Formats: sequence, structure tokens, C-alpha cells
Amino acid sequence: MISSTKVRERLVLSLFGLSLWILSIVILLPLALVILTSFKNLQEGATINLSLPTVVQPENYVTVFIDGKILGGLVNSLLVTSVSTALILISSSVLGFVLTRRDSRSSRLMLTLITLGLVAPFTALPTILLLQSLGIFGTHWALIAVYTAMFLPFTTMMMAAFVKTLPRELDEAAIVDGAHGPVLFFRVIWPLLQAPLVTAFLLNAMWVWNDFMLPLYLLNSAEKWTLPLSVFSFFGKYNHSWQLISANMVIVSAPVTILYLFGQRFIISGMTAGAVKG
Repeated sequence: MISSTKVRERLVLSLFGLSLWILSIVILLPLALVILTSFKNLQEGATINLSLPTVVQPENYVTVFIDGKILGGLVNSLLVTSVSTALILISSSVLGFVLTRRDSRSSRLMLTLITLGLVAPFTALPTILLLQSLGIFGTHWALIAVYTAMFLPFTTMMMAAFVKTLPRELDEAAIVDGAHGPVLFFRVIWPLLQAPLVTAFLLNAMWVWNDFMLPLYLLNSAEKWTLPLSVFSFFGKYNHSWQLISANMVIVSAPVTILYLFGQRFIISGMTAGAVKG
């Protein structure tokens, strides 16, 4: 016979699983709301509910592409995301390797300062003044520099944690074979960082692509706007075209959603690789 303890455990697991399913449905409701609204006309879209559209309006997406200047925003987002992510990955991997292998007081202090960057908030006014003094405020380079500075600490800590799991004998063998400096890192260590690099690429690309606040603060021209800011094209002074706003949100989120769906297994394996080896 099944003991009462096992019965209680199964009951608890069943209730926990049921609660997770209910939570998943609740989380998916806003997504369904946005998708349904994106196919409605102006009058139906103004109500913002889960009702099906009376007449499906796929031309909303055509209007968003044309009036929202999606192609220009797409180019800007691709530029900012690709350059920012590349700088973050290269800088964090080199920093994580150097600071981990050099077990000195200065290296430990630097790691501590980088850790503080995880909790340091973004402050608009000092950042804008600094970018103005550098002569890059209002450009994509300002946005790239801020993204790199903001997301570098987390990625560096991830890389450092993984580098600690790599035996130092690899470095010593490479040095004996004549590999030093950049050659040692990029030919020996870099290929071993594939799991955390893919994870960091996916996470940082999603963070940069979806960000709305920083482009709003740091870009002073609509021609330089990234995709999330294209939603402003459909906000009027007296009314909002919610069906076009919803269509815009679907278009903006589609690339990063597809990226996540294809890369989620790499995120899970990359986040757990260091923990398992450590």
C-alpha cells in the first residue's frame, strides 16, 4: 500500500504543477491581448479586450511598416545590438580571464568593483553630461558605450566563474609551446568559452534589443531611433491607435522572441555549466 507520506507528496506536486499551469496562462493573457488587438480596426482596438476581431485587419502591419519607419528602426537596432554585444563579449571574456588568472590584490579589488556595477543604477543627468563632454551624445556610439558599461559587470562575472573551472595546466602547456598574451587567450581559452559566450550573447542581445529607456534618453533624432521607440509614431495628442501600437509591439518583439526560442537550451546549459564544474 502507498503510505500517507507519499500520497501527500504526490498531492503537493500535483497542486504545484496545477498552479504553474494557471500562472502560465495568466502570463500568456497579455500576449494574446496584444496579438488579437493587432488585427482589429480602430473602434474595436480602442476597447482593448480579448474578444476576437469582427473583421481581421492584416493591413495594420503594412501601416506599421510604412508609417512607423520599421526598416530604419531595424537597421538602427541591428547596429546598436550587434556592436554592443560584440564589445561586451570580447571585453568581459578578456577581463574574466585576466582577473581570474592573476590572483593578486589588485585583481580581487577590480572584481569587487565590477561586482558593484551589478547594483549601480543608471543616472541620466551625469551620463548625459559625460557623453556631451566626449562629443558623442545623441549618436549611436553613445548608446553603445552605455550598454557596454551597464551589461559588462554581469557578463564579466559569468565569464570569471567559468574560467575558474578551467585548469591552469592549459595555460602552462600553451606557454611552453610558445603561446603568450592574446595568442594564449584566443587560441586556447576562447574556444573553451563557447557555452558561456553563447549564453551571454543571447542574454545581452535580448536586453539591448528590447530596451526602451536608454534610446529615449540618449538619442535626439527620430532617424536614429531603435525599434522600441517606433511605437511613438502611433501616439496622438488626443487618441491612441491601439491596434497599430499592438501590431508594432508584435513586430518589435518577434525577432528577439524567435532568437530566445531557438537559443533557450544554450542559455540553460551555459548558466549551469560553471556551477556543475565548480
